[in-house]
Amino acid sequence: MKNLTRSLGFSQFIKGEYFVRRNYTICLLTAFLSTLSTSVLATPEGGSVSVIEVRPYINGDIYFSVNSSTFCNTNTFAISADAPARKEMHSVVLSALLTSKKIRVEALTATGCNGWGTKVQSIYLQAQ
Repeated sequence: MKNLTRSLGFSQFIKGEYFVRRNYTICLLTAFLSTLSTSVLATPEGGSVSVIEVRPYINGDIYFSVNSSTFCNTNTFAISADAPARKEMHSVVLSALLTSKKIRVEALTATGCNGWGTKVQSIYLQAQ
């Protein structure tokens, strides 16, 4: 009976260790793949800039200029007329212009940086 108990205990230990190793491998693989997918889906994002000009256009697009052209090789960005949050982004840009607060611009994931008039995905309004 002792041998049976020992062998059963050892067998359960081996199975448990295998189970832990398998789960550990799955966790590592999942972590690696999630890191890979976020780096592929990451969008370009610029540094802190000041808004110097805002220009609503007749087609509904809103163009705004910032004080630096280091991000996307341009200082003029566009908020698309069909963007669901265009009113909110427009108000952020106007707020930054009127209060001299800094913003950070994120380029649209689908298009990335396109130089002049790069479409914007989000705008961060910063306290200073």
